[in-house]
Amino acid sequence: MSAVVSGVIDVREPIAVQVLGGVSVRVDDRDMGPRDIGGTKVRHLLLALLFADGVPVPKDELISMLWPGERRSACGATLETYVCQLRKRLRPAGAPRWSPIETGSGCYRLDADVVDLDLHRHRRLVEHALSRVDSEAAVLQLRSSFSELLRPFLPGEGDAAWLEDARWRHGRQVRSWLVAAAEKVVDVAPADAAVWARAAIDHDPLDEGAWWALLRSAEVQGRHADALRSYEECRRQLARELGCQPGPRLQGIYTRLLGGPSESAPDLAQLIESVIRLYVTVSGEPTAVAAGLPTPLHGVGPSVEEARRNIDALLRGLSRSHAVASPDASSRVRPISGGRRPASSISSSRLQTAVLTR
Repeated sequence: MSAVVSGVIDVREPIAVQVLGGVSVRVDDRDMGPRDIGGTKVRHLLLALLFADGVPVPKDELISMLWPGERRSACGATLETYVCQLRKRLRPAGAPRWSPIETGSGCYRLDADVVDLDLHRHRRLVEHALSRVDSEAAVLQLRSSFSELLRPFLPGEGDAAWLEDARWRHGRQVRSWLVAAAEKVVDVAPADAAVWARAAIDHDPLDEGAWWALLRSAEVQGRHADALRSYEECRRQLARELGCQPGPRLQGIYTRLLGGPSESAPDLAQLIESVIRLYVTVSGEPTAVAAGLPTPLHGVGPSVEEARRNIDALLRGLSRSHAVASPDASSRVRPISGGRRPASSISSSRLQTAVLTR
């Protein structure tokens, strides 16, 4: 509801504008979708004024955004018509002469104090939550805001250069927040950190901060195999796109992951080192690519022949353990959904042949 007191507008409920997931406006109790707001040019005029965040926008600049390449003299009157249409749609009840769009000397300005833009609201909430991520409430707020910020930004609004630039800047900002949040909460909320890190990687597969948070979240949760696979995925991305290896922080956590199981299960460490040795030997990858693999835990690592023997011995042990498994124990194994075969049903002889004869 809105009212006019002594000639001054009193907006008790701000004009709510949404751009995440689609453009919409709420004024008082009126909800307006894209068509209710107006045609494409009217909506783009609203967006241009919103993105200025309260700063006056020159008319010439608005014309170049709405009609690229056209002369100002040919579009000036049309721009004024669109401004009048937008003012009418944004005007609250009880304020027939007021509008959030102000006219200046050769410019227009949207009063940001009376507009609640979802993009700006979530920006404030995320930045506040990032300053106090040690609290459960902050993590809950980050979850809520990221669920909104990851929705499509300005879908169906065309591919004008200034809109594409706005989408790019929005994506870069959201990725920065995702990585910062994932790194800060990884030790207290590793599952959330993994989700946010993966979302950041989807935006930019070369962001090492996001990869570090993903590996660290898996380490905190004890999922070392997942972390090792993620490192290999990262290593390949960097090698293919940039021709370089992961940085020291990523190599450090990977080396720690390799060393972690060695005290309780030395055979696993031997197997990993052996696979690395055989991979480097048979892959034929350039040195710069292979250098992304971690340094062997035991000095120079096994020789090729030692690596083959280690893998052979481990696979034979797997075959023996599978053969002596009791029927009662196997009957208690929970079926895997989706019809996929359990890992234990894979023929160790076929795996052994594939590895040792390559």
